Amino acid sequence: MNHSNSSRRAFFKTALAGVASLGILPLLRTTTAFGQVADKPVDPKHPLVKALGYVTDVSEAEKLKKAKTAGYEKYAKGQNCKGCQYYTPTADKQGRCQLLMNGLVVENGWCKSYIKKGKT
Repeated sequence: MNHSNSSRRAFFKTALAGVASLGILPLLRTTTAFGQVADKPVDPKHPLVKALGYVTDVSEAEKLKKAKTAGYEKYAKGQNCKGCQYYTPTADKQGRCQLLMNGLVVENGWCKSYIKKGKT
């Protein structure tokens, strides 16, 4: 193989990798330049938010449990983000969730991955 073919091949490999990496940009749009999570509520249309069944009010989780919606049978009265091990409060009854790192969740919310905080 001559030098011009290997340079061309290297160029196309690099270009292809660059184009492929553009696919992750929508996932990064809520982070700051230093990789911190944006200070805005999670997007309810985000695929991860939907997959975890996050609701902003436990009353919605109660309704979905009564309707026998898959995943919500785990909900029990008294559960909310504020009492979950993944939740870290910030301000204004909101906080960060270790699972939903693309924004803030409300303390009275709930998701299918709820795990009660342990006593420290």
